[in-house]
Amino acid sequence: MLQVNFVATSAVKALERPELLSPNELHARFRDQLNKFKSSIEKTEFCSLGTKGKSVLPATSSSSNLQTDNTKVA
Repeated sequence: MLQVNFVATSAVKALERPELLSPNELHARFRDQLNKFKSSIEKTEFCSLGTKGKSVLPATSSSSNLQTDNTKVA
């Protein structure tokens, strides 16, 4: 239903302002939306860097979970 509302609203806007459908305007709007999307992705990646390597689980005092030798586990 949300998509139908969006399409209907967009169609009304286009009929009221046909200049919004010009190739230059469409290109500018697309570029703007792409930059906003890119910026939101970069912000998300930046925020996740702050939590990288930090455990979300509380530390335990049990040593049974620790690997005692330097060999890699496959």
